[in-house]
Amino acid sequence: DIAEQPSWRVQYQKIFGEKKVWWWRSEVMGQNLVQRFYIEGERADDVDFNYFQFVNEFNKNLESLKSYVGFGVNYDNVNLRPSVDPKIKPNIFGLNDYRIKSLEVDAHFLYNTTDQVFYPKEGMYMKAILSRSLYTHMSADFTDESISDVEGVTNGYTKLIFDVEKRWKLNSKFTGVTGFTSGFIFADSEKSDKVSYIDYGDGTMFFMGGNIVRPRKDEFEFAGLNEGELIASQFMKMHLALQTNISGKIFLTPHFNIASVGFYDFSDYIKEAFNPKGNWQDVYEPSLLMSGGISAGYDSFLGPVNFDISWVNNINKVRVFFGVGIFFNRSE
Repeated sequence: DIAEQPSWRVQYQKIFGEKKVWWWRSEVMGQNLVQRFYIEGERADDVDFNYFQFVNEFNKNLESLKSYVGFGVNYDNVNLRPSVDPKIKPNIFGLNDYRIKSLEVDAHFLYNTTDQVFYPKEGMYMKAILSRSLYTHMSADFTDESISDVEGVTNGYTKLIFDVEKRWKLNSKFTGVTGFTSGFIFADSEKSDKVSYIDYGDGTMFFMGGNIVRPRKDEFEFAGLNEGELIASQFMKMHLALQTNISGKIFLTPHFNIASVGFYDFSDYIKEAFNPKGNWQDVYEPSLLMSGGISAGYDSFLGPVNFDISWVNNINKVRVFFGVGIFFNRSE
């Protein structure tokens, strides 16, 4: 993709063994994006978001074309910097440059019986990932001289991601959709010679927002939010939808999303996870995040054409999304 915000990916996959059930995949991917950041629902600043990822996986098919299990090594390198030089225009974050790189090992499982790639009418999708950090280093350079720059190795952490969606074909026109997604980060005890991962590890946490699947495993859709609008260290999300086949390849889908989100360690989050009282815009206390809307789609020969209108709580805004074609999505 060589558009205004270029992305690239190179992948090699090898299948081997007598029964061809073992396989490994190596992939390198890069993105140079302009990330919009929002405060109280209003666009604040644009940040250049440069991302590089290397993934090496070793997998075994449990049931061909339906499920596999495996383990992998993941290297992420994230760089955030203001799109406009702070010397010309100060930014809301008081930031010159932020960098973080991490090395993780993971065990993963994937199961998929959906009947088609776009607008499936029946089947189940399930994914689980348990990863452990081996090394994480970050640096932050601030414009405000009263704020000390930060650089160093962070304390370790463990991530758990679980994602499941079930689609029921009610009849030839209607498909019921239910889903649950969660992401948790369990940080090790902080040490005096380490930088706090919870305080400064934002670049490798969970990015929520948007209507399409993004390439990074730590990014999750949430209609009503703009892409990557909310960064959280903990979340649990449920969604309900009714996919209606209006005619031919035209679909109309009302949907509802609700999530509990947290911004510190799991032990702080779980105490209020099921009764959150905070405001998600403050990114401080565990908070309730909700959205509802309706999406219209067309399964074209170029890929899906989607138009979505959604409302999201607290900021009380109605957001509009329009997308055409097959996007640069996740390798699974």
